[in-house]
Formats: sequence, C-alpha cells, structure tokens
Amino acid sequence: MTHSPGHLQSAAKAQDCSYWMQALTQAWKLGEWSQCLRLAQKITSEFPEEGLAWKLLGSLYQQQDNLAEAAQAFLQASKCLKKDAEVLYNLANVYAQLEEYTQAIKYYRQTLKLNPAFSQAYANWASVLKQSGQLKEAEKVLRRGLNIHQQDGRVNFELATLLHEADKPLEAIQYYREAVEIEPDNAVIFFNMAVALEQLGNMSEAIDAFQQTIALQSDYVEAYSHLGALYLQHGDTEEAEQWLLAGLALDPAELSLLKNLAKLYRVTQRMREYQSYIDQIMQKQEFSAEALNNLATEMFNQHLYAEAEAYCLKALEADPDNPYVQANLGLIENARNAFDKACQHFDKALEQ
Repeated sequence: MTHSPGHLQSAAKAQDCSYWMQALTQAWKLGEWSQCLRLAQKITSEFPEEGLAWKLLGSLYQQQDNLAEAAQAFLQASKCLKKDAEVLYNLANVYAQLEEYTQAIKYYRQTLKLNPAFSQAYANWASVLKQSGQLKEAEKVLRRGLNIHQQDGRVNFELATLLHEADKPLEAIQYYREAVEIEPDNAVIFFNMAVALEQLGNMSEAIDAFQQTIALQSDYVEAYSHLGALYLQHGDTEEAEQWLLAGLALDPAELSLLKNLAKLYRVTQRMREYQSYIDQIMQKQEFSAEALNNLATEMFNQHLYAEAEAYCLKALEADPDNPYVQANLGLIENARNAFDKACQHFDKALEQ
C-alpha cells in the first residue's frame, strides 16, 4: 500500500510536534523556564492546534507578568482543550489580575460549569466580586462552594474574612474554626481568627490563637503586637513588654509595636522610654499641634521640662498661633522660676 505525499507530510509533522512537546515537558519538569518559553513559542507557531503548548505558554507569560499575552495564550488553549477547566480558571485569574472583572467572572462561571467541584474557582470568583463591591454576591458564591465542597480551607477562610469585614465576627469565627481544622498549619487563618476573638472580648482564646500564629510563623510581627496589647489590657505589663520587645527585635520599624510600647511605658510611668518611642513614632507619622501639646503636658507633669518644651516648640511649628501651647510654655518657664519668660508666654496666649 502506498501513501500519498500529503499523508506522509502529515505523519512527519505529527512526529515533529511530539518531539518538541517532549522537549517542552522535560524542560518544564526541570524548571528551565527560558527554554520552556522558547519551545512553547516555537510549538504554538508551527503547530497552533497543540492546546497543551498554548496552556503552558499562558502560564509562562503569567509568570512573567505579561498578562495580555497570557490571556491570548489561554484563549487559544481553551479552543483546543475544550474540556480543560484549569485553562478557563487560569484565564479567569489573568483577567482578574488585569482588573477586567466582567471577563474574569465569565470564565470562573465557565470553569465551574465544566467542573463544579473546582473549589479554588469559587474562592477567586468571590474575591473578584469583593473587589468590585458585590459583597452579597461574593457571599452567595462562597456558600455555594461550601455546599459542594465543605472541607475546603480556602473557601471557609474567604467566607470567614468576608463576614469579619462585614462586622460579623461571631459568624466569621465559625468559618475560621472550620478553616483551621482543615489547614492547621496556616498562620494567617489563626491570626485572623484571633483578631475576631479579640473583637468579641474572648481574650483567653484570642491569646491562644495569637500564640499559635507565632508558633507556626515566628516572624508574624502583627501577632506580637496584638499579644502585647492584650496583655497590657489585662494589666500584665511584664508579659506585654516581653511580647512587644520580641516583635520589635524582628521589625524595629513596625508602627503598631512602637505605639503599643509607648502606651506600655506611659501606663508604667517610665517616661524616658515613653518619650523614646514617641520620638520614633513621630519620625513615621505627623502629629497635630494638639497632640504635641498633650505630650508636652505629660512631660511637664513628670517634671521633664526640657522634653516638655521641645514638644511645645514642635507644636508651634505646626500651629504658630496656638494659645494653649503658649500657655504650656508659660507653665514650663514658671516651673523653672523664669518668671519674666513665663509672663511673656502667658501674654502671647491671652493675645491669641
């Protein structure tokens, strides 16, 4: 039996495609991404019907943050791989990254039409709905996802977060608990659950959850800050200081730690430490003239006149005509027995 030249060419072409696809999958397994990109571009150019090559090319473009090209590659892949839900899911994710939410929702829907148990699609679809302000729709999607796949940690977590942000911490905790049962090594879930427990006033459980967060992820700085604040709230200043300083050792620039340490030292009347942390906070955010004047009052009450004067002068930089600052400067000079200077400040305060 003889074969036509066209048949022979077709067989040779298929053989060539198979060869290049093997090379691409091997490079993919080895993580040789530059080689993968070259091969995927070659295959899709010479063998445009090869859906897997388009799918891998889309993933490579997405990896490079070349989202427009990624979308086009996944669209081509979806035409060749009509029953591949993952292609549609990837395409939806790219449109979500491009903030083309209508298109993203369209392809999340198509993903779930092909595979109703694709739980990540419910979570990402809901995330897109949240970003576009459709909170009720997002909640519906997540609940639908849980009806199909109740033991999905991500969907439980996303629903818990949605409810938490909607100021429903009690209901949120139910889903946080489900999520940590499914993903017991996830520090983020424990942290968010701890914040919700803290909001509800369940301090002992909140402390346990924050400590579990740190046990899972020792550099979770926000957990140290919350723990310190909780212990300070309970009056356990020693425990509060230990957690806050431990957090500060991890991130000396974390503003919440600096603020909580300032509160701690104010409560314990350790004014030098208090001032030190206030000064660090002032380097990171602006203080109003009123706030600076209040700090001056605190320093004055502790007989720290030089520090009180410094805060008054900073307050005058922000509000040169503030009579309360002038009055405070008068009190400072009076305490120093500099009565003439004190009178000058009091006169300025009355003039204003």
